[in-house]
Amino acid sequence: MSIVGVKNFRNILREFSEIQPRLVIMDIGLPAFDGYYWCMELRGVSRVPIIFLSSASDNMNMVMGMNMGGDDFVAKPFDVDVMIAKI
Repeated sequence: MSIVGVKNFRNILREFSEIQPRLVIMDIGLPAFDGYYWCMELRGVSRVPIIFLSSASDNMNMVMGMNMGGDDFVAKPFDVDVMIAKI
């Protein structure tokens, strides 16, 4: 297993197709476009699990993340054991 971070936040889809991840962990606040946008874009090409990891952890953001195609939401700060269990 390896962990790869995105380098070009303006074209995440290209990096996604090159990397072909088995899991995406994404924040809501990203440069250029937000995580909701990229989640919808990824859902257009893949069913890979997407976990939002964000400090914007109010109920509205959690529901929005699920409605945009996310599979789970982990609030920052987070417990590593909880994150590992979700993964």
